[in-house]
Amino acid sequence: RHLGTKWVMFQDFDEVLTIPSTFLTPHDYFRQSFTNGTTAVTFGNWYFYLYKCLPKTSVEDSEKGWPWIPRMVPYSSPYCSYLCPGANGRRKYVLKPSRHDKLHIHGPKDGNIRHVNVSSTYMRHFRGATDSRSGGICSQTVASNTTMPSVHR
Repeated sequence: RHLGTKWVMFQDFDEVLTIPSTFLTPHDYFRQSFTNGTTAVTFGNWYFYLYKCLPKTSVEDSEKGWPWIPRMVPYSSPYCSYLCPGANGRRKYVLKPSRHDKLHIHGPKDGNIRHVNVSSTYMRHFRGATDSRSGGICSQTVASNTTMPSVHR
């Protein structure tokens, strides 16, 4: 709070924020999201299968880190199909640290909080990708016409 940080984001290592492709960077997205006195924005959680993936591409062979993330197939629907604020929606969030004193694991306790619907922005959650269950990542290939969420970034 005292370092002058504009935003602080709370998420796990196996989660990736997915924003609408109309924004070039998360910074642009956050700047537009914090309007009209908004002090925090929460995002829904959409689980992705660790083992079911789209076919491998030649680009993936040259990438480092987690190159298989774009190929992972999502569950048929988000963890919570609409807003579900709080722990029931397993939401993660970004907030203005200068405006919040108390936090919970799935959202701030107070303030002007905006809950974003998963149809526009969500956390891609690769549950288990960072622990011992990750040995068989993308071991099953699914058809390349598998339906993926409409928001990719």
